Amino acid sequence: MYRLGLALNAKDGHGRTPLHAAVMHNQLSVVETLLRFKVPVLQPPMGEQEEREQEGVIEEFRPVEVDILDLDGNTPLHLAVKGDGQQGYHKVANLLLHCGANPNRPMISPSGNSTPLMEACTRSDIRMMDLLLKYGGKDDQHRVLAMAIRFGHEAMTGTLLQGKCHVDANYKVNYMAITEEHPGGWNSMMTTSIGTGSLKNLWPNVPVVINWHALTLRHLSMSWLRKCCRQQLGKPPVNLNHRKLCLYAITRIDISSNSLGHLPLDIFKLPSLRVLNASCNQIKYVRMPSPDADQSLLIFDAPLLEEVDLHSNKFSSLPAALFSLESLKRLDASHNQISTLPFDMWMSNSLTEINLSHNNLSSLPSVCYEGLPSEANGLSPFKGDKALISSASSDLAHDIPLSFISHWRSKIRVELSQGRQDRDMHSEKALQELNLSHNLFEVVPHGLACLAPQLQKLNLSNNHLSQVGALNTYPVALRSLDLSQNLITDAEPLSEESPPFKICLNPLQQLKPSKRCSAPRRPASTSSLHSLSSGMQLFCSHRCHKRLEKLRSLKLANNKLTQLQLLLDPKNCTYHSPEPEISAEDALLFPTLTALDACGNQLISIPSEISMLQNLSELKVAGNRLKELPPDMGLLKKLWNLDFSGCPVERTLLAVLGGKARKTVAVLSYLKSIKEEAQLYNRMKLMFVGLQGIGKTSLLKQLRREGKSNPTKQQSWAQRMGESSMKSEDHRGENLSTVGVDIGDLVLQRGGREVIFSTWDFGGQREYYATHQYFLSKRSLYLVVWKVTEGERGLHSLLQWLVNIQARAPNAPVIIVGTHLDQVKKMQLPTTHVVDMHQLIIDRYMSHAEPEKCGLPRVVGCVMVSCKRMLMFNDHIADLVNLIWRTVSEEPVPGNAYKLLDQKVPASYVHLQDVILHLAQQRKQEAKDPVLHAEQYKPMVIQKMEELCGCSFRDVAELNQATQFLHENGVLLHYDDVSLQDVYFLDPQWLCDILANVVSIREINSLARCGIMRADDLKVLFKNAAFRPEDIKTYIINLLAKFEVALMWDEQNLLIPSLLPTEQAAFSELPGTNVRIPVKYRGGKKGPPLGPGCSRSPLRVDFPFPMDSFSSSSSSSSGNKSTPSKVSQYDPVIAGNPNPAVCMLRLYVMSYFPSGFWPRLITRLLGDEAYYALAVSMFDLPDAIREAEGFLLSAGVRPEWRCWQSGVELLFLDQVLLRLKDVQPGGQRSFCDYFQCQLALKTEGSAEW
Repeated sequence: MYRLGLALNAKDGHGRTPLHAAVMHNQLSVVETLLRFKVPVLQPPMGEQEEREQEGVIEEFRPVEVDILDLDGNTPLHLAVKGDGQQGYHKVANLLLHCGANPNRPMISPSGNSTPLMEACTRSDIRMMDLLLKYGGKDDQHRVLAMAIRFGHEAMTGTLLQGKCHVDANYKVNYMAITEEHPGGWNSMMTTSIGTGSLKNLWPNVPVVINWHALTLRHLSMSWLRKCCRQQLGKPPVNLNHRKLCLYAITRIDISSNSLGHLPLDIFKLPSLRVLNASCNQIKYVRMPSPDADQSLLIFDAPLLEEVDLHSNKFSSLPAALFSLESLKRLDASHNQISTLPFDMWMSNSLTEINLSHNNLSSLPSVCYEGLPSEANGLSPFKGDKALISSASSDLAHDIPLSFISHWRSKIRVELSQGRQDRDMHSEKALQELNLSHNLFEVVPHGLACLAPQLQKLNLSNNHLSQVGALNTYPVALRSLDLSQNLITDAEPLSEESPPFKICLNPLQQLKPSKRCSAPRRPASTSSLHSLSSGMQLFCSHRCHKRLEKLRSLKLANNKLTQLQLLLDPKNCTYHSPEPEISAEDALLFPTLTALDACGNQLISIPSEISMLQNLSELKVAGNRLKELPPDMGLLKKLWNLDFSGCPVERTLLAVLGGKARKTVAVLSYLKSIKEEAQLYNRMKLMFVGLQGIGKTSLLKQLRREGKSNPTKQQSWAQRMGESSMKSEDHRGENLSTVGVDIGDLVLQRGGREVIFSTWDFGGQREYYATHQYFLSKRSLYLVVWKVTEGERGLHSLLQWLVNIQARAPNAPVIIVGTHLDQVKKMQLPTTHVVDMHQLIIDRYMSHAEPEKCGLPRVVGCVMVSCKRMLMFNDHIADLVNLIWRTVSEEPVPGNAYKLLDQKVPASYVHLQDVILHLAQQRKQEAKDPVLHAEQYKPMVIQKMEELCGCSFRDVAELNQATQFLHENGVLLHYDDVSLQDVYFLDPQWLCDILANVVSIREINSLARCGIMRADDLKVLFKNAAFRPEDIKTYIINLLAKFEVALMWDEQNLLIPSLLPTEQAAFSELPGTNVRIPVKYRGGKKGPPLGPGCSRSPLRVDFPFPMDSFSSSSSSSSGNKSTPSKVSQYDPVIAGNPNPAVCMLRLYVMSYFPSGFWPRLITRLLGDEAYYALAVSMFDLPDAIREAEGFLLSAGVRPEWRCWQSGVELLFLDQVLLRLKDVQPGGQRSFCDYFQCQLALKTEGSAEW
């Protein structure tokens, strides 16, 4: 037929081929004929054909398509699977699969998409399923398995589970168990059933892992396990013994995340099983045989089982036989409903770790001694399962303490040794970790010391404990104890509830007669010895300890503790003998403690005895009510992690130590200094801030008249810079504007007390604003000054100052002072003007309950004064002085109850202050700048401190801490920046003058035209300074950048932000205001160097220019090329569209702009090379221009930045590509007045605005 040209794959009206028809009618012979028919392929060339014939290669193909679909979407295999289950259909399916039919091709069924496996499962055709699985059928999503489980097809379920196991590469088969179970030998076992069978073929030599995780299993059948093993072993069963033998191959079972309700007992009798994971099911019990069954059937016999995971089930108790497993090491029964436990849990030979968290336990199993006194029998703290132990204790020998009337011996020493049987519970295999967290315990189980003497880790967190309990109830070997998340209020760890002279709760404990008291040898009567023995009937060697000497970690977090108990209190010990007082070291309850966590309690103090814990390396007390830390903590040499966040003491240390308060080394160094010697520190900073010309300097002079006179006259900036002829007042006697910052002293006295203020008078010129913010510190009082006559406009100017103060010195006290009170009447302002302004200040800046959430500092008052010496206004100055004194005297230390002026600091801090002042004066006399580098500072300070004060610092850490404290108080300046951390400025006034020098001297106008200056020109500015030549490169440039006086935007040029034009001036077309800076180019060829002024900018070339200029040869970045002369025909037309509809706009609503925001943003943009390519790529330039890129660069045609004080824009070919700017009300160069707009908001997923 094929040779006659008939199509073997021709389809009928239903799209079925002859193969479809043969399968539908179960015609095996026809199917076999069609599938075995093959034809040779087209003949290859002669030479290649002969070569293939010699190699025996014959290429043929089957013209009949095996997986062809009919109109119903069925392949021939699909039809065979849908057959009625007759023998012929299985043979047909086998033949189709053998010839390459796809067993995983989806098929259409009434219930939706299906697969051949699912169809076989629906029809309960186990033979068809075996065929499909044999030829690669897959159930990746477990849909077929779920269907088989739902229909209850046991055999089919077992068949599908065969593919969920694999060979174990970690464990081996337990061959020893096979030989022990069949001591008669293999030959005798096999002779009756095998005949000529080989023993080697029956040996389970492949370890098998059962991985049935998350398969929705409802029960577990041992027959399924045998099927999996036989598949992996590849050995058919011979008889019953052989079927059992294959189970020896199982080494690991994972049946987690199913729906199992119970476990079969046989699973705990697998000889090679090492790990069993049955977690996340609904298991309530292990199915056991009836009580009348053979007792040998009730035992758990898995000799190698080490790990059992039963967490997240529904166990109410655990079978006692589980703890008889001889190799069991780890048991996880957490997240169950367990309320009782068998006593056998204490008798396990090898169990080292038990997790019983998240259960309903309120007690642990204990022993019950019959016939003992009611006192002993009733004191057992355990309930539940109890083991009955006979009271016959005649073989137990007991000793009790004796009191001898002797002049040479006043006490006896009791020596204890462990019995032989007790040593088993003290071995390395004894229980070491017990997790009882998230249960219902109300008291600590006392019997733990007896029943788990080698317990090292105990977790009792998240229970209902109200007391720590007696230490002798905890095992003496305990290393980690977690009592967090309880209701503990009593931190006293010893009580009278459980003295050691009680019966031992360990049933294996047997005290030998050798456990007697070691006393002086003296005659003793028989009756006295009998009395001695009878008095020791209740002695327990496991609970005779008074402290936990091996405890390393103690967690008491999130309780209700008000104090910590670290020392043994003899008052609470009823069993102590009349002996001399023990030493403090011996009284430590936890002498080897390394980690203590007491976070989230109600502690108000930490005992000074904590310094005795010399091994303590981690202390967490966050979230308590601690107001101070004991100075003795400074003696903890190994402490590396100290967490006191959220405590009031944190704010105290931040006020003293600044950012270093979060460093443990710094805090310990400070505490150690306090312990040795401390002094009151009555010095703080008084800061005068405000706009220019509002009377800050005049106000300071008035305050100096109210305070203690200063013998040294305050010099102006010009006088300090060597202009001795210049005066600080003009011809009218009024003060000239302050340049930079003037630093001086002001001393106020009240009631025999004295406060020394370091006064900082900040210049009000805008160019100094960025500089001022780095001098603001926390230990300061701020006077924010404004002009009363300016009204609301003057009050509005205060906001920027207040925001900057809050940003740099959070919650610092501020007094708002209004000046020019005497001018109110002269300017004929309303009579209620002063009252109205006072009320407006209260409403805007003082009425907020939480001003820090509004970005404001703590404004403590406002005063209106006149800075002129007029009798009628003297009272106002006096009111201001009184307000200053009251604020300072009542100012508390952050996070503490005592006042700031009552705070004590280490005496070494005060000594260092004297040394710094001496060194600064000495260097001035030697005509040297008061600046020291790190290699000079430390040795010079230590040497001078020994000369002047006769003392020194213990280490560098303490010196650094003292330096930071003086920095916060304005005595010296030292910054943690990487570039400045090795430079120490001994005189803050000198540093302020140097910074002001860059902006104020005449030379700056010629060197920094339009805000641009060469880095090399700094030598001219500092030609009179005593800098070393390398200082300018090492730290002067970094110093100017730190204070945002001058910022480098490339290797050669500096940006002077204060000299940039304003936005209005930048677009006014006035000479010297159009500042344009070329975009940094990452290519190898650079453009002309940038000159010192904007007039020399290389981009001041008009464009477009005649295109004829390109007709001559010009160089490009790729080499010398000749531009075609035809370019001259084109005159480019470049135009922009400022329509906001075609522009991308992004509006940021800022609470405020931090000082220095715009200079740093502009500098980053200027130094970014990526904008050059971006700008050029946005224009569709002619190819001739692109090829002549080198010519454009040499001609000065390149992208450029236009800069002003509060913005920057990117231009190319006179078109604005990008603009970033501060939008002001009524701005002229904005698309609209945003202050007149309203914002429309729409939540995600909503269509409404």
